[in-house]
Amino acid sequence: MSNEDKSKFDFNTRDVGRILLSFGTLKVGFDGNVPGVSDFYSKFKGSTRDRTSFFSGCTDKDIFIYAMCIGKQKGLKNEYLKGENGKIDRKDHIDMEYFKRDPEYLWMMLATALTESRDLESGEPTLDSFEPKNVLKICEEYANAGITFLMKMNNECRPTDPYSAYEEKLKELLDDS
Repeated sequence: MSNEDKSKFDFNTRDVGRILLSFGTLKVGFDGNVPGVSDFYSKFKGSTRDRTSFFSGCTDKDIFIYAMCIGKQKGLKNEYLKGENGKIDRKDHIDMEYFKRDPEYLWMMLATALTESRDLESGEPTLDSFEPKNVLKICEEYANAGITFLMKMNNECRPTDPYSAYEEKLKELLDDS
């Protein structure tokens, strides 16, 4: 591939910064009404130091993206549940500005939203695909479905070999594809 061809696909962090400006003060959230989800995400605030965890060194942002990808791969989306009080408990958790450090995560979120917002007649993506609230809604619904798989993997993990349960589950996920 020539340098000219390569430059067509290059982007810099300023591009990501410009996109993130449209998100303003929005934050990525998760469903606080699902048992265990708040505790699971709180383990990864910043990054985890637990060496017996498959997620050692991961941040809550990484966990969100992994959960979103699993939900998308399985074709599962979960809307926010209403609790016993009849209210949704959306926990604003991750500032969008943190995605500037990992631009590929932002592109993954945008690509996921693009696959969901299509014109019925032409099949082309609509401008709704790029609406920040819509992007977050779609990605959070996939992550709300995928997080249960990550939690299950984490619970099946053995302290002596934290990778075994994840390896088994990863094989299952790939076999389901």
